[in-house]
Amino acid sequence: MGINWNDVYVWVIVALSIMAIGGMLTNGFEKTLPTLLTAVLTASILDIVIRKVLKKEFKFPYSAVISGLIVGSIVSFEDPLYIPLVASAIAIVSKHLLKYKAYHILNPATFGMLIGFLIFSKFDSWWAAVPFLIPFLVIIAWKIRKLHLALSFLAVFLVLTYFTNNIRLQSLSDLLSLPYYFAFIMAVEPKTTPIVRNQQIAFGVSLAVLVVLLAFVVRIPYALFVSLLSMNLLYFIYRIRK
Repeated sequence: MGINWNDVYVWVIVALSIMAIGGMLTNGFEKTLPTLLTAVLTASILDIVIRKVLKKEFKFPYSAVISGLIVGSIVSFEDPLYIPLVASAIAIVSKHLLKYKAYHILNPATFGMLIGFLIFSKFDSWWAAVPFLIPFLVIIAWKIRKLHLALSFLAVFLVLTYFTNNIRLQSLSDLLSLPYYFAFIMAVEPKTTPIVRNQQIAFGVSLAVLVVLLAFVVRIPYALFVSLLSMNLLYFIYRIRK
């Protein structure tokens, strides 16, 4: 069976893999590869097993590979390997269990990492968020038709952080420090975010406001994760009440 290049999941996997390779070249393959492989293999194998048990079917775990790539690219490669293992396992279990009818409630990778970080008192490192590979992130958001969400989030986040003196735009490095990986990959997860353009913009703007509020005003840890999961939950409530 050949690769279906019309499948958006394939494009996302390719783009995430390129990002991960960029991070490996920057930080060292021997340091980063074990973390990435642990996350991807855990997510993929567990997804295959759960599908076999619950649905009596075999399907290549495209979405699980994506979740594993995201987890493995954000969890610190200096952490023990049981961190990406547990985070990936929670992500896949939540994907199958935390849903109502056909509606998924929470972004699986985000939820898995947040719970894993809280359990083991660890923090995110975003080691694969290499600035010179940002165009590949844009491709992801474009291929899954969520570019309006990502761009509206980044625009509002930039304005709010600039005028609240939480970011300085004195050099290109300041601009490259924005949370692009979060905006173009995590925030645009297809099943827990809007499809309609106006709803995407509203989601992105609201997410940016919430992130700035929690990160720079309330100053809670894991503000990006908590904000996204909160918006996922609000969007879920909106959909089931329509």
